[in-house]
Parts: sequence; structure tokens; C-alpha cells
Amino acid sequence: MLAPLHIVVLAGDRGPDDPLCQAASVPAKALVPVGGRPVLWRVLDALDSLPVGGARIVSGPAAAALATAPALQERLRVGGWQWLAPEPSPASSALAALAQLPAGEPSLLTTGDHALLTPAILDDFRCGAARLSHAGDTDLAIGFVSLARVRERFPDARRTALKFRDAEVCTCNLFALLGPAAAGVLDLWRQVERDRKRPWRIVRLLGPVTLIRFLLGRVALDEALERLGRIAGARIRPLLLDDADAAVDVDSVADWQLVERVLTERVGAIP
Repeated sequence: MLAPLHIVVLAGDRGPDDPLCQAASVPAKALVPVGGRPVLWRVLDALDSLPVGGARIVSGPAAAALATAPALQERLRVGGWQWLAPEPSPASSALAALAQLPAGEPSLLTTGDHALLTPAILDDFRCGAARLSHAGDTDLAIGFVSLARVRERFPDARRTALKFRDAEVCTCNLFALLGPAAAGVLDLWRQVERDRKRPWRIVRLLGPVTLIRFLLGRVALDEALERLGRIAGARIRPLLLDDADAAVDVDSVADWQLVERVLTERVGAIP
């Protein structure tokens, strides 16, 4: 058990010019309707299954967009969620939210477009994070699902995978911050975001040998996270989850269509 467990949801986006927002006729991605409700609402419903005891923070959507969704505003208020205006990037939003929390206490970080998130997925991740926390050798746990499992579940969907020497995995947008050193990883993330148009700075930051080995798939997953942790000054561990639905977010129109199909199948499976 991780207690108290603080929760941070990143619900910023690329703004109303995002093709997904335009297709859904909404001013922010967090408001894209999924299963008849804004996608952020579905994420909050899943997170309600976690033990109460810590702070609950939602970073985004922007105030002007949220003002168009009074029912969601009320949902945040009733659920005890603290709203923060999103920062210019996900990493800076995460750091701003983390600054609101007691240093060193465990926090779960996820995103507001995690439409297929369920209490079962969260419980799997939380239990794994608790084991790592009790072992005392982890500052940040990152959720992954094997690519093979995702392809089996969604054979026609295109999912981005990370290829390592010993594994091909998809990210899950689930992070457990288990110690104060985890903030160093978020700060490294912010540096990479800031320099994304200046790749030579990223190479200098990560080191050319490590970067090339990663791109060629010559680094094992644990080794890659260990090296990343050394740069960030934190101990990072992977958490492999069983449910392929954990690897799906709503980041494009194709994702939106996939999620709607999955939710329709779920409803049809209920006796």
C-alpha cells in the first residue's frame, strides 16, 4: 500500500487547432467525448478507485476551455480535485504540480487522455509500485506493456513502441514518483522538451554512444532506465503491466475511434 498517495493528472494539450479537437468540435483534448463523457471525466472516474488520503491535482485544460464544460468543473469540485492552469509543456506542468505536494511522498502521475484506464489497471500498477517502494531502490517507476500483448489485443491499430535488446514495449502514461529524486527525471524531461528542435543538445545531454545504442536497440530495458537515471540522478525501474488497454490514449482521431469501439465492446460484454 502506498499511503498517502497523491495523484496528478496532466490534461493540457495542443489547443483547439489540434485535428482531434477539430474533429470532436471541442476546445481542448480533455473535453473530447468518449463513451458520452469528456475523456478527462473517464480518467477521474477510474482514479476514484484509488485509496483516498493524498492530494488530487489536475493540470489543465486551460481555464477558457474548462469554462465551456460546467459539468466537468462541478465533477472536479465534488471529487476534491485541485485545478492548475497547464504550463507550456507536460514536463513543466508535472513539475509545477509536484511543487504543490509534500516532498518525498509517493505520487501517481497519469494523463487526462487515458480513456481506457480502469481500476484493475491502476491496482496492478499501484501494487507493483508499492513492491518497488518497499524494496527501497526506486525513485520513479514507469509503466509499460509488451508490444506483443498490445498487437494481440489491437492487431489493426498502430501503436508506437520502444525497442530494446530484450523487449519491445509500449508506454502506458503511468508513473509512480516514489522519492524526491524523481523530480530530477521530470527536469531532464523538461530539458529534452525544450531542446527538441536542437537535437545536438539532446545528444550532448544523453551522450552520443548511449543514444546510438538505444536507437539501434542494443540496450536492455533495465540498462536504458539505469543510464537515464544516472543522468537524472534518480533510480528508475520499469513496471510491466498485463492489460494492453493501459497502452492506449486518445492522441489522434484514429485513437478516438479505437477507444469508442473498445468501450462499445465493453458495454456489449456486460450481461
